[in-house]
Amino acid sequence: RKCAANALAKLHDQCAADVQQQTMLLDIMQQLLDDDDQTMVLTSAVIAFSDLCPQKLALLHGCFRKLCNLLADMDEWGQVV
Repeated sequence: RKCAANALAKLHDQCAADVQQQTMLLDIMQQLLDDDDQTMVLTSAVIAFSDLCPQKLALLHGCFRKLCNLLADMDEWGQVV
């Protein structure tokens, strides 16, 4: 799941012309943010969020408290984002 989150930003750049695939990638990122509790996966998903759609803060609404609670357990790069 961590590798999948890391691949989202790379795939997003390659699928820039296809709106349907971009929507699918955002859905996968949303699912990783909402459903996963492992900090390594969440760190990668938050980094992917900052690369894909940093202006769409509404996507973080469902997992905001979880991210705040797990922030201390995330690695340095996840905390910076």
